[in-house]
Amino acid sequence: MAERPTRTDLVFLRRRVKPQVAVPDVAATHTAAPASTPVTPTPTRTPTPTATPPASSGLSLGGPRGGAAAATSAPGSRPASGPSSVTGTTRPARPARPARPTRPAPFPAPDVTDVRELSRDQPVVRLSPRRSAIGTLVVTAGVHAVWESTELVDGAAFSTGQRMGDVVTTSGNRPLVAFDGDEVLVTLRHVRELRRALVVAGDGAWLQVELPGDRRLSVDPAEPGERVALAVLVVDGLLELRRVTLPDTLTPPLVHQRFGYSIPERPGDSAPNGR
Repeated sequence: MAERPTRTDLVFLRRRVKPQVAVPDVAATHTAAPASTPVTPTPTRTPTPTATPPASSGLSLGGPRGGAAAATSAPGSRPASGPSSVTGTTRPARPARPARPTRPAPFPAPDVTDVRELSRDQPVVRLSPRRSAIGTLVVTAGVHAVWESTELVDGAAFSTGQRMGDVVTTSGNRPLVAFDGDEVLVTLRHVRELRRALVVAGDGAWLQVELPGDRRLSVDPAEPGERVALAVLVVDGLLELRRVTLPDTLTPPLVHQRFGYSIPERPGDSAPNGR
């Protein structure tokens, strides 16, 4: 592009001219080496190859992959646990808890709804869980009652008002087994505190059992020379009623001994003479 001539007639429009800087000629100013001096070529150093870090594709929220996890883990650090650990080992399973010992189930017995009378051929009946824990079991025509709690507290009572051993009092301040007139009362609300009981009938009497829900059960009298009794057992919280017989010549202490009751002697204890 041709340079425009500078206007000298228009002073106020005169364009400022940049000063020209002389650029020296590099080729001319370069001094050549003497021909007699040999030029030794400078050896070039080969750069040492360095590991190039992999290109980052942005922010990664995941941990290192594969072998990189082992290489980047700090010395002494514990490897991750679980199936996805670097070593490929799995976490050992917790030892199984020992199974609770199971108690043998009681033998099958008819329900009270199917039985109206306990006899020599049908001597046992078992109550349902609901009937075993509600209300009061009432036995009439009994003259002698014996009981034993789960704490092995033994006692006995008679229809004449005499007593032997200890009385088991429930949390409601009521006796677990006791006479009320000519009736023997068993508090079923606290039946789990009772281990067993025995109600001995009078001579030739029919024991009558009154259960909650207007259920009644009779116990056949024994043969001549025997006496019938109602054994009350608690099996896993269920009340079991059983008809048993014993010789009518047995005195109360012998009855206790025959059925394995340990009645302690207390001051003021007494029992009817004879049977």
